[in-house]
Amino acid sequence: MARLTPLRPDQLSGLEDVFSVTQQRSGYVLNSYATVAHNPKVLRGVNAMSQAIMSPGAIDIELKRLVGYVSGNAAGCRFCQGHRVHGAKRAGVAIEKLKAAFEYETNPMFSPAERAAMRLAQHASVQPNAATDADFDDVKKYFTTEQIIEIMGVVALFGFWNRWNDTIKTEMESSPQAFLKKYFPELV
Repeated sequence: MARLTPLRPDQLSGLEDVFSVTQQRSGYVLNSYATVAHNPKVLRGVNAMSQAIMSPGAIDIELKRLVGYVSGNAAGCRFCQGHRVHGAKRAGVAIEKLKAAFEYETNPMFSPAERAAMRLAQHASVQPNAATDADFDDVKKYFTTEQIIEIMGVVALFGFWNRWNDTIKTEMESSPQAFLKKYFPELV
């Protein structure tokens, strides 16, 4: 059971702009956002950061979603893994690629650039932090500084959500829950 109760849709007045964007992106009202909404200032700040990082940018959305999924897994947050894999599928990442995400080092579905980004995400998401100079040397072979900022932005953003959702015990919404039961039952 969640440690804090998300606000109901009828309690979200004045925040329609925030929720319309997240609902458009995800297809449902996020319980994590509805919980943060108890403090609208914090919600607006987190939403602005999320929009800046997860909107189209220097790296493609597929890679951002894969980085987020690997990051959530490395942090051990089941809720976040479920959301990341569901969001990745909605963003167009193939189920086969998602199922192979943790074989990124050896699976031929992943390019050397994807491997470098996913390795950095994995190493940067564990505690204590395991990112090395070698990880950065490798990622710099494939990505500009601007792109690396976006990769690390995804890791940092989902690091916030990993801590939030694990601590609050946010309950999974029905849409991602149904998706997980069908394709990733180990995350339910």
